[in-house]
Amino acid sequence: MAISIDRDKLVHTFLELAQINSTSLQERPVVDYLKQKLSTWNISFYEDHAGQKIGGNAGNLIISLNGDQKPELFLCAHTDTVRPTEHLKPQIVDGVIRSDGTTILGADNRAGVTVLLYVLETIASHGLRHRPFEIAFTVAEEIGLLGAANLDWEKLQAPSGYIFDSSLSPGHYISMTPTAVELKIRVLGKPAHAGVAPEKGINAVSMAAEMLTRFPVGRVDDHTVANIGVIHGGEATNVVPGMVEMRGEIRSFNKSTIDQMLQQLDADLRAIAEKYGGAYELRHRIHFQGFEIPEDHFVTRHLKTKMQQVGLAPAGQIYHGGSDANVFNARGKTAINLGIGAKNPHGNDEHIAIDDLVKVTELALALVEVA
Repeated sequence: MAISIDRDKLVHTFLELAQINSTSLQERPVVDYLKQKLSTWNISFYEDHAGQKIGGNAGNLIISLNGDQKPELFLCAHTDTVRPTEHLKPQIVDGVIRSDGTTILGADNRAGVTVLLYVLETIASHGLRHRPFEIAFTVAEEIGLLGAANLDWEKLQAPSGYIFDSSLSPGHYISMTPTAVELKIRVLGKPAHAGVAPEKGINAVSMAAEMLTRFPVGRVDDHTVANIGVIHGGEATNVVPGMVEMRGEIRSFNKSTIDQMLQQLDADLRAIAEKYGGAYELRHRIHFQGFEIPEDHFVTRHLKTKMQQVGLAPAGQIYHGGSDANVFNARGKTAINLGIGAKNPHGNDEHIAIDDLVKVTELALALVEVA
């Protein structure tokens, strides 16, 4: 049956959620809010132990609405915000929800949570006929996708689904992302008195500077970007610096490019260490694994059909950022991140149009509804 969205209820739920202060690893208030709502609607849930594993105070919530059938789809949103919202003063002007400019709004990702909560309430209160599906509310997304990475995968059975977490406009979805590799580099010199005996020292800042002249930053090619974003080193102006630490990343759609850049970086560091008589340490790990979802995959075809059904024009996007979708895809569960219209995330000018919030809710209901 066709469900008319109660705009006032939807906005009220969003504002209520947005004003719950619940940053990464401190999601307990919003998780308890969700559990209270679910209990009121007699919807069962499971909270996993991800919080204990990552040093947080709450786990991921997993909800199954599949009866005795195998779930076909999952929907997902994350419960943390990147910065606090305890002093949020929301404003609605010309149909757009904003903060007063002193805090973030928290639409990333309270808008996604609001949409999925509305779906659950609609099923509970209207008896909406739905396909068997699951919902995951994850924690600690903003600090490295940690909740999804530690999800209790035995409790989530659906093979594919949708993440409600992109700042793209409704109708847009992310079909391809790069792999991102984090870099941690230490160049090791030798401290000495810079005024009395500088020749006894090995200047780690000089070593690091030479490395930076060799490592490409910015847009390396059409498929690759790289950056060194953090540098620490030195003790005092009269001490030859004995160590410099640097952190950066490489993102690329081509694994071979990442491998080549890592090999070249290691070779350059080795040459610089030999030149100066110092040493180095290079560590790297995959921050998130890239993915590409075929246009003919069920999860894409189903999405396009339902988007058109609610009046959206489907538009797949290549995106350089990461989300829980990267973790799900790396685990073999095909996941598409959907545009929900939460603009300028992480900034105090973050905002979302009520029309976009309504349209994404219509889409979410259409994705799970049985005609």
